[in-house]
Amino acid sequence: FGQVLVEKRFELYTLSIFVGAVVLIATVAMYLFEAEQPQPRVTSLMDALYWAVITITTVGYGDIVPQTTEGRIVAMVLVFAGIAVISFATSIIVMAFHEKMRELHDNRVFAEVERSTDVAIVCGYGRIGQVVAKRLAAGREAFVIVDRSPEAVELARRHGYQAVAGDATDNTLLANLGLGRQASRILCLTHDDVSNVYITLTARQVAPDILIISRANKAETVRKLTQAGANHVVRPYEVVARMAAEFIGQPVAFDALYDVVTQARGVHLEPVSVSPGAWLDGRCIGEIDFAARRLTLFGVIRPHASPAVDAHARYELHDAHFYFNPKPEFRLHVHDILMLIGYEASLFQFKERVGQHRPSRKNKGQHG
Repeated sequence: FGQVLVEKRFELYTLSIFVGAVVLIATVAMYLFEAEQPQPRVTSLMDALYWAVITITTVGYGDIVPQTTEGRIVAMVLVFAGIAVISFATSIIVMAFHEKMRELHDNRVFAEVERSTDVAIVCGYGRIGQVVAKRLAAGREAFVIVDRSPEAVELARRHGYQAVAGDATDNTLLANLGLGRQASRILCLTHDDVSNVYITLTARQVAPDILIISRANKAETVRKLTQAGANHVVRPYEVVARMAAEFIGQPVAFDALYDVVTQARGVHLEPVSVSPGAWLDGRCIGEIDFAARRLTLFGVIRPHASPAVDAHARYELHDAHFYFNPKPEFRLHVHDILMLIGYEASLFQFKERVGQHRPSRKNKGQHG
């Protein structure tokens, strides 16, 4: 409460001057109008001041009552002034406490982030941000949402997510969210490309090794985001347009892919990384019986640092090669990522077999 009074001292000081002026005028007027009457109720300025204070606070004991018409007019004006003063003072205090409660809630979010590991910062809680947050929550990933709009933050909190209202280009805010320490990833998903570029620049400056995934609405923004430091740039409208074009030619394939991506029928597209010394390290694709495990291998992502396989068709990514449906003689290496399609139970059993367990939320290492 003391901090509230200190932060709102200018408003309260202004209100005090107004109240003092009104009380002073009412005191003098009441004394001039009532003191000369026969059997006056107001005999001194102290009586008039007492009456003015009691009246403006809307208490009204009734021990001093104006007898003249002028005094009654002063009393009516003072009553309305008292209602206005109380309403104004109440609004100041309530707004100050509302801001203080929001600050306390943000501090609680910062403390929660401090206790977590491998946190993802999601900037923007629009339509795309909501889908990403839902998928992260389903995967039990630790994440926090940042949005400028208080309405979007309130919506995220109603959905049960940790959220903070603020500007993601603020270095102090990103530092409080543990960027580069607890937070290892940041997703720039706002609807404004300029904001995404500034967020990318700020995040790269704060944490040079952070993983940055950014959304681009326009084709000319992709290069700017890459130069700003984004590791991956996603163009959602182009992806939707390409999927719509594929639907025209092959609707059955489109339906299958859509179900996998949206998990409409319980099927997941899950990445499985090859760790040093793991069961997958050095094995050929043909040695792994995916069909027996009710899994389908969609493809393999191999970093540029690993040896390329010329005999297999590959697609160039930002910093890796993607081998779609590799041949049985394709040999896996450390840091390869297998993109597997299957039910959650089958994927979990396969991860247990290769030594990958889904980490808990509070003690979690980074996985593919």
